[in-house]
Amino acid sequence: MPYRLDPAKPFAPEVRALATALLDEAIVILSNQGGDRHEAIHEARKRFKRLRGLYRLIAPLAPAFYKAENNRLRDVARSLSGARDAAALVENIHYLHQHARSEAEANALDTARQALMARRDRLYSEESDLQGTINAAIGECENALVAIQHLSLPDGRRRIAKGIAKAWVKNGKQAALALQECRRGEKAEAFHDLRKCSQTYRMYLALLRKIWPSAMLAKENHATALTECLGHQNDLSVLGACADREPDIFGNGDTLARLLDAIINQQQALEHSALDLSDLVFRDDPKAESKLIKSLWKRAAAA
Repeated sequence: MPYRLDPAKPFAPEVRALATALLDEAIVILSNQGGDRHEAIHEARKRFKRLRGLYRLIAPLAPAFYKAENNRLRDVARSLSGARDAAALVENIHYLHQHARSEAEANALDTARQALMARRDRLYSEESDLQGTINAAIGECENALVAIQHLSLPDGRRRIAKGIAKAWVKNGKQAALALQECRRGEKAEAFHDLRKCSQTYRMYLALLRKIWPSAMLAKENHATALTECLGHQNDLSVLGACADREPDIFGNGDTLARLLDAIINQQQALEHSALDLSDLVFRDDPKAESKLIKSLWKRAAAA
C-alpha cells in the first residue's frame, strides 16, 4: 500500500488502513525472515519508522493514542536492535572505504572492517534468544493492530487540517532550532535532532503528496537527500563511539588512528553538505508553510 493519505476519503479509515498495512508487512517480514533474521529486523524497523511518522502527523488529533503507540513501537524497535547494530557498523565502514583518501587509509579501513566483521559474528553467536525477541515483537505488532482498530479521529475537514498543520509547524520549529544549534557548533546532539526532523519532514511530505503532487514530490526528493546525508553523519558518530569504547578490537594504534581520522574528515564533509541542503529543505517559515498545508488539505478534501 502506498505511503499516502487521500484527503478526498474519510480520514480515520485512511489512517487505519495505512497503519494496518505497515503492521501487517512487519509481521510477515518478521515471521518469514527469508533466511536472514537480521535483514528481516532491518526491514521491519523501516516499517516501524514509517508508522511512527504517520502517528506523529495525527498526534494533535489523538494525543493519548500517539503517546501509547509511539512508545510501543519505540520499545519494539529497540528490542530488535541488538546485533543488527553490529552489522550496521560493518556497513558504515564499507561506506567510509568508498571515500578513502589514500591507499594507506583504505588498507587501514579494510583491517578495521575485518575487525568489525569478527565482532559482529561474535555478537551473533552470543545472542541467546533472538527468535524469542522476534516472537515478542510480533506479539506487540498484533497488539498494535488491535489498538489501531479502536483509533478515533475527527471527521471534519477543518479539524483534520488544523491538526495536520499543528504537527507540521511543530516539526518545522524543531528543525529550525536544531539547525540553529548546528550552526553554533553544538554538533553532537544538534545534527542528531536535525536528522530526526528531516526524517519526519520527508514522511509528512510523502503522506500528504496528494494535496499538491508536483511540489510535494520535489520537496520530498530534497528532504530525502538531506536525510541520507545526515544518516551517514550519524552512522559515523556511532562508528566513532564504538572505536572509542572498544579500541582493542582494531589490533593496533595505527589502524585506530587512521579510522578516527577518516571518520572526522568524512563527517566534516557531510556536515557541510547537510547545512547546505537544510537551507533548501527548511527555507520556508514553519508557520507560513503549515498554513499553506492547512489550506491545501481543506481544498483537496472538499474536491
